[in-house]
Amino acid sequence: HANIAVTINNLGDIAKRQGDYAEAKKLYNESLDISEKVYGTRQHAFIAITINNLGDIAKSQGDYAEAKKLYNESLDIYEKVYGTRQHTNIAVTINNLGDIANNQGDYAEAKKLYNESLDICEKVYRTRQHTNIAGTINNLGDIAKRQGDYAEAKKLYNESLDISEKVYGTRQHASIAVTINNLGTIAREQGGFEESLKLHMESFSIYKQVYDTPNHYTIAATLFRIGETFAAMGEFGSAKLKYEEGLEILEKVFGVNHVWYVAASGALDKLKSMENDIERSKESDIPISKVHEEELTSGVVEAIEGNAEIEGKKNRKSLFGRIFSKKKK
Repeated sequence: HANIAVTINNLGDIAKRQGDYAEAKKLYNESLDISEKVYGTRQHAFIAITINNLGDIAKSQGDYAEAKKLYNESLDIYEKVYGTRQHTNIAVTINNLGDIANNQGDYAEAKKLYNESLDICEKVYRTRQHTNIAGTINNLGDIAKRQGDYAEAKKLYNESLDISEKVYGTRQHASIAVTINNLGTIAREQGGFEESLKLHMESFSIYKQVYDTPNHYTIAATLFRIGETFAAMGEFGSAKLKYEEGLEILEKVFGVNHVWYVAASGALDKLKSMENDIERSKESDIPISKVHEEELTSGVVEAIEGNAEIEGKKNRKSLFGRIFSKKKK
């Protein structure tokens, strides 16, 4: 029955939000199978929604080729069913395709897709005061951040935050916590370490209230962001503590074999190596930049919060170099 398919799809949404992607995929496929039998075709809007959800799972697991294929299939069905691209479901799917391009480093394509999604939403809603629009503006901020345009990123994040606060009527919402975290990262990149810590701690507090549990993967991601800021300040003891707290959460939620745990553990190892190299450099005249060139990657944070690729930023000055510059002043 169609209603059963909807309920199973909704259960898949819950599993997805909890990070149980295997269970979510199983439920979405079950919902899809029922819907195809009930409707006798894949050319139905609800089937497109479920296929889009399966695309989300593939994206979350890093299978971008599969995600792109599923999103495009969902988009094709929507266009045939609605007879137009001017629909919110289409805008969401185009935004998702933007995420794939973003994750694969094709920022020009991602920006084009995000702007198309934004244009559709503005025409459909006839206002910018909507959560989907806030989310897309936040994504455009991510592009600016990755390209090193921190002023533009900050402007976009603040616009997204302003819309979200007006729509939700509160700052106590997970989507708002994401944007506040992003503003914290911009503050750190611009040398505003105290402001960065303040914003990340606010995000941390919101997540704890929203999820009513300390054991949620977005809380772990925020602890890593706090750790990165402490590392940028040269406070390695505090940085390691935050990374260890985050790893403990990921272990409880996913186990030690999960890709996010492995990546975060590797980042902690890099942090320890950086600390050791700085200590060794103090005992010699070897320039720090020659001792260690790798950056403590924030990619694991982006993977957890936005399912981005776990990789360092190629266009940013290394965190190690920023610490060195700070200590030399």
